Amino acid sequence: MAAVALPLGYLAVQSLRAEELPPVFTESNAALLWRTMLLASVVLTVTTLLGLPMAWLTVRTNLAGRRMLAVLAVLPLAIPGYVMAYALLSLGGAYDSVLGNLFGWQIDRPRGFLGAVLALSAYNLPYMFLTLRAAMQDLDPSMEEAARSLGRGRLAVLWTVVMPQLKPAFLAGAMLVILHVVADFGVVSLMGYDTLSRVLWTTYNTSTAQEAAPVAMMLVALACGFIVVEMGLLRRVRLDRAGIGTARKQSLVRIGWWHPLVYLLFAAVFLISVVVPAGTVAYWMSRLGAVQWWPDVREALLRSVEASVPAAICATAIAVPIALMRARYPSKSSFVLERLPFIGYATPALAFALSLIMLCTATWVPDWLYERIYQSLPLLIFAYTFHFLAEAVGPVRSSMYLAGPRLEEASRALGRGRVATFFRVTLPVLRHGLIVSMALVFLSCMKELPLTMLLAPIGFETLAKNVWDYSENVEFAKAAPFALAILLFSAAFVGVLLLEGREDQ
Repeated sequence: MAAVALPLGYLAVQSLRAEELPPVFTESNAALLWRTMLLASVVLTVTTLLGLPMAWLTVRTNLAGRRMLAVLAVLPLAIPGYVMAYALLSLGGAYDSVLGNLFGWQIDRPRGFLGAVLALSAYNLPYMFLTLRAAMQDLDPSMEEAARSLGRGRLAVLWTVVMPQLKPAFLAGAMLVILHVVADFGVVSLMGYDTLSRVLWTTYNTSTAQEAAPVAMMLVALACGFIVVEMGLLRRVRLDRAGIGTARKQSLVRIGWWHPLVYLLFAAVFLISVVVPAGTVAYWMSRLGAVQWWPDVREALLRSVEASVPAAICATAIAVPIALMRARYPSKSSFVLERLPFIGYATPALAFALSLIMLCTATWVPDWLYERIYQSLPLLIFAYTFHFLAEAVGPVRSSMYLAGPRLEEASRALGRGRVATFFRVTLPVLRHGLIVSMALVFLSCMKELPLTMLLAPIGFETLAKNVWDYSENVEFAKAAPFALAILLFSAAFVGVLLLEGREDQ
């Protein structure tokens, strides 16, 4: 996977080579590192404190309507972080705010650290909720019953039996949350909170790509550090059953008069993460009056689709042979091949884009090649494809394991060749995985901001870029149509993911 390793390797070489580059280990960079880690830690704490009880309530209790509540808890995936920040900022302020215009309330905008925590927590909560909920659905109740029979109370069973079994799921959710927070650029920029990503963008705009390289490498090193820590924490973890047999169905806990408080919790989360951004966008849309914005929105939508569709198709097409190698020919080589896409996914988008820029503008790149690839649509599609390739690998790999090799062997025994067997036997079984993979990558590309801002051709105005430009200039009404288009497209594809998941079950 040279497409991922080469740009990052070149970025590392350039960061260490030039003597005139500013030093990395400075007091200001240490402060930025601390602020970034503090933000990631607080967002992780908030998402865990909310995601854990919400997952437990929708899996282990007799809560009425728990399946619908689980769907509502996933809906924030349709709202990008920068749209969440745009909605929160437009609520308050001394002039022309939503609450001020509707109710006459004058409140301060939630800027800085608090605003960043609110927006990023609302956006990342579904990742923690989904991973913990999936793990809880697979827990074996016999272990809890054994602990209770030995005299353990409910609280002791929770901490000594249930929580250790949730460790892999928690670490997976925590890794997603931390990587998203560390890589975030839109929310922290709109909220005015300095992190490594925001300073990387500022440095790139005010100086050269070479001077921004050390900050980019700090971002990459921070993301890799978290991955190494997660791998270390998961070493020697064994959660499989020691005996034979299958796990029994879990018994539901009756929550009785706690029902109103539980509904209040879900309502509060849904209000902040879905109703506020959607309602804010609807309010600003109503302020526009005449439909003068449609040509610009249509053009931005076409630009977004023009880059996102090829990237989704390419990423899914590349994921198929990777998953096939891992499922059919397990070895150290196939394991490494499967893990390489996660390097591109774990690399913050700004750092990944900067590595491609430095590679394209290197002195040894011919002028004719530079003119064709730098700030071109193929380069943007390339970046989308390999940055989000890991999202495509997971669903395809899961479907590949369902396509047992015996089906392929039977087809081969009947005289079908390898190619015919793949298209007639294997590919139909992979249908759901392919749909989910393309939907995931397409959704991520439609919402992607940093890669688009750095790599898109001049004048290539996508939906995300328009939301960012107008929000940065506090023109909330002008940003509303583009934000609404993103919300509608994202909600549609989240619905596709939910329907495909239910059909798989």
